[in-house]
Amino acid sequence: MSQITRAYAKDLGKIEKASIVIGNLLKTLTKLKKLRLTFEPSIDEKGEFSRQIRPELAETEDYRGVFLLAFDYANEVSRKSGKRIVVIIDEFPNLIEFKRYSKLEAIIELFRGVVESRENVEHVVSGSRVHFMLNILGKGESPLFGHFVIMEVGPLSKEYALELFMKSAKCSLDEAECTWKIDGGHPYYLIMLAESHKPGESYEETYKRILTSPTGALNLYVNYLLKEDLGSSTKEARLRKILQAIAQGKNTSSQIARHVKLKLSSVPYYLQELERYDLIYKKRRKIPNNR
Repeated sequence: MSQITRAYAKDLGKIEKASIVIGNLLKTLTKLKKLRLTFEPSIDEKGEFSRQIRPELAETEDYRGVFLLAFDYANEVSRKSGKRIVVIIDEFPNLIEFKRYSKLEAIIELFRGVVESRENVEHVVSGSRVHFMLNILGKGESPLFGHFVIMEVGPLSKEYALELFMKSAKCSLDEAECTWKIDGGHPYYLIMLAESHKPGESYEETYKRILTSPTGALNLYVNYLLKEDLGSSTKEARLRKILQAIAQGKNTSSQIARHVKLKLSSVPYYLQELERYDLIYKKRRKIPNNR
């Protein structure tokens, strides 16, 4: 951002720069009006009592104004430079959490206003909570519906997955091939597997440990997804039990129902939920062609 600011300032003329200096001066004077002094008792090095004066700015935080100002800055830079500006917001769901602040309760509607009033600016949002992103960008009732082109980023191809793992784990191609069979091309899983591997431990053992241990990286990730994304504690507990059942080899609906003590007719619903949260996937069997 500092590079953009410097480039922006470089293109400004003398009059514009003078206007900015005067504008900043006026802002400073405005702040001085809000200045308040507090007297703080203290003891100096000689042990004598004294009073210190501490200046403070008595101003209320305008979260809504700050939020809008951040995006308006991109418009201003684009306007002055004559260039298109791209604003990338990673982990977009975290931005929505700012709704707990005053005047940001309707932050989604506020962001829609930002998108609709943009000038020569493009907004790119991304997030690892896929179903959350689909809900907030792709559902008709969402204020952001129709404002973004949705592109789902899939796993890495085998070539790039092996390259990533070998760089992360400093391992051989054969070892990377082994992890491809375990993890496929999910970059987060591959990196966690590489970082968590211990000497003398096979990658299959590492994977099982970080998935089943309470402090394992993948176990914590699963817990994060369930805690963040599920609204009902009862539902969360059932999904967790079903995941544990699948991890123990209970792969049919009847096996899961018996293990979790759930009605057989209810199992498909929970499996679909786990699929929607990208925690499991269904491996379909090929139907033989008898013709």
